[in-house]
Amino acid sequence: MPLQQIMLTVGYKLHQAERNEVVKMIETGKLKPNNDSRLIQLPDDYAHLSKGGGEVLIEKNQTTYSILFFTYRGLLDNFSGFLYIPNSKSPDNISFINRVKETERIDNKWYFVSSF
Repeated sequence: MPLQQIMLTVGYKLHQAERNEVVKMIETGKLKPNNDSRLIQLPDDYAHLSKGGGEVLIEKNQTTYSILFFTYRGLLDNFSGFLYIPNSKSPDNISFINRVKETERIDNKWYFVSSF
């Protein structure tokens, strides 16, 4: 197993409980979008979960949210991260997914996505 894959697996498992807490906060309305309706600034205690500023990218799907926690956030369209999709739906229907070059399911409702 390549080193990068090992680090992603460890990073996913190490902080998964906290990511699930953030998902619940977003779904219950405790965390709301910033000025940009697709970005939510995480509280200081959770900012380490999303690189490049502690924000998550969201897409509302009727009554649920798809949420991207960045593992890398570059300029323009370069990003990677852990993507939460409710109800185990496919990530293909999410608008920002069209920029993704790699999609790997890592758990129930969770994917690793990369645009580079």
